[in-house]
Amino acid sequence: MERKVDLTGDHDALPTYTAHLVPCKVRYSGPTAEFQDNLHMDSEHHRSLKKPEAEQQCDVSHVTYIRGRKIVGRQVFGSAEYTAFLMNSSSDASGDLTMKPIARVSEIVNYERDGNEGRLHEEVGRLEELLELSDMVHS
Repeated sequence: MERKVDLTGDHDALPTYTAHLVPCKVRYSGPTAEFQDNLHMDSEHHRSLKKPEAEQQCDVSHVTYIRGRKIVGRQVFGSAEYTAFLMNSSSDASGDLTMKPIARVSEIVNYERDGNEGRLHEEVGRLEELLELSDMVHS
């Protein structure tokens, strides 16, 4: 079985989305009207929404509510250095797997429950470390 990534085509014509990583377990897989606005959020990139306590200090740039619970988020990806794609995979009769981009991801926002911003900072730090390690391995 061979795996291929097909990056041919005009990537600028692909739709662009923002990915939201939310801290919740939902035991439902059907349609919902809850996210019709694609997780609309209050963006406050230039104004800090952090709590004044020292242990809560991290730059929170997104605030939204899911089922009445406040969640706060921080952008973890979104730069000119990387291009991220949402991929669709298909296999042929011989079992070869081909992946093609179907959308671009402009930014990724990681969320945590309000009052738990310390964990958000730790998770973002781990992801940034992973990106640095990936750069070292692949450059």
